[in-house]
Amino acid sequence: THEVIIEEAVFEKVQQVRQQRHRNTRTGRSSIFSGLVYCADCGAKLTHHNSLVQGKYIDDAFTCSRYRAPMEDCTIHYVATQKLEAAILSAIQRISWYVRNNEQEFVQRVRKASSLRQEEAVKDCRKQIVQAKKRHAELDGLVKKLYEANATGKLPDKHFSRLLAEYDEEQAALEASMTEWQGLLDNWNADRVRMTEFIDLAKRYTDFSELTTPILNEFIEKIVVHEGNGRGKQRRQRLDFYFNFIGAFEVPADIVTPMEQEEERRQQEEQAEKEERSQVLAQVRYERYKQER
Repeated sequence: THEVIIEEAVFEKVQQVRQQRHRNTRTGRSSIFSGLVYCADCGAKLTHHNSLVQGKYIDDAFTCSRYRAPMEDCTIHYVATQKLEAAILSAIQRISWYVRNNEQEFVQRVRKASSLRQEEAVKDCRKQIVQAKKRHAELDGLVKKLYEANATGKLPDKHFSRLLAEYDEEQAALEASMTEWQGLLDNWNADRVRMTEFIDLAKRYTDFSELTTPILNEFIEKIVVHEGNGRGKQRRQRLDFYFNFIGAFEVPADIVTPMEQEEERRQQEEQAEKEERSQVLAQVRYERYKQER
C-alpha cells in the first residue's frame, strides 16, 4: 500500500544479514565473515576465534563448530582469517573483472552450470505436478460419486464421512505439494533474471583493492571450507565461493586478471630484491672473513 523506498534485492539481502549470528570472541572481537563460512563435510558454520597476547591478536582463524563438540564427529577445517580474506578478495576481483570483460561468455557459463544443476530437478518437479493434478482430478470424481452413493442410500453415513475425510486430506496434501513444486519452478525461472542483477553489481565495482563489509555482503552468499592438506607453505585448502544471484561459480583457471599480473610482478620484484640483499650480505661476510684471516 506504500511506495517502495528501497530495491527488493537490497531488502532481501538486509534480512539475510540480520539473520546471521556475529558472535564475539573472548577478546570481544568479531569478524565480518561470521555467519558466512560453512564446513564442507558436516555443513555446520565455522566458529571465529582469536587470542590477545601482549596487545596483539594472534591465531585469528575459523574452525568447524562441531570439531571436538560432544556427540559430534568432524575435523577442524582450520582456515586463518587473513588467508580467508585474501582468497575472498581475489575471488571477487576475478569474477568482477571477468564479467566486465567477458560478459557473454560469463552468461553462457552460468546458464550451462545452472541447467546442469537444475535440469533434472525441474523435470522431476514438472512430472510430479502433472501426476498430482491428475490424481487431484480423480479425487474430485471420487468425491462426487461418494455424494451420489450416500444420497441414494448405497453408502452409509459413517463410511461416507470417513472416506470423504481421507479424500479431503489427500487433496490438501497434493495442493501443498503442488504449491511447493511450483515455487521451485518459479525460483528456477527467477534465477535467470537475477543473473542480470549480478552483472550490474560487477559493473559497479571496477577498481577496489580492499575487502569491505558492503562489498562482502553484496557479492558473497556463503563460503564453504574443505579440510586442508599438508603443513606450512605446502598446505593446500579448497574454498568454494557462492555468490549472490548466481550461486557457485569459478572463473576459468586460464584467465589471468590485470590485478593478478600486477601482484605477480610485485612478488617477483620483492623476490629479486631479497636475492640481491642476500648476495650483498654474502659478499660483506666474505670480505669480513678475508680481513679476519
